[in-house]
Amino acid sequence: MEYVLQHPLSMICSDAQVMKKNQVMCHPRNYRAFTKILSKFVREDHILTLEEAIRKMTSFPAWKLGLGDRGLIKPDFKADLAIFDLWNVKYKSEYGDPHHYSEGMVYVLTNGEMVIDKGQFVEEIAGGKLLKKLKH
Repeated sequence: MEYVLQHPLSMICSDAQVMKKNQVMCHPRNYRAFTKILSKFVREDHILTLEEAIRKMTSFPAWKLGLGDRGLIKPDFKADLAIFDLWNVKYKSEYGDPHHYSEGMVYVLTNGEMVIDKGQFVEEIAGGKLLKKLKH
């Protein structure tokens, strides 16, 4: 896992389904995919720098998928933003007990819509739409 994370061509993403909390039994990644990277592999284990992790979660996958208006903070780009407290980011979701929100995310906007406000999830699932259908 560490080798793959550090490889210059690796990207960090999740195939987790957007759902409401406690809807069904799910994989812990539904709640922790990115906070695990930040807390474990950046802050604790120093496998990635914060800058490398952010690039692998944002601009690199957006570029690879051809999403020309996402992944960077620039004029006319979609407002996908996360403001977090790196020293307090932690995940509690585990196998067999996945339904626990991560901590440390202060504000999250998806396509300009607030998803997390002052550390609390908003009621609606914002941004849960298909961005691009990939050809197989």
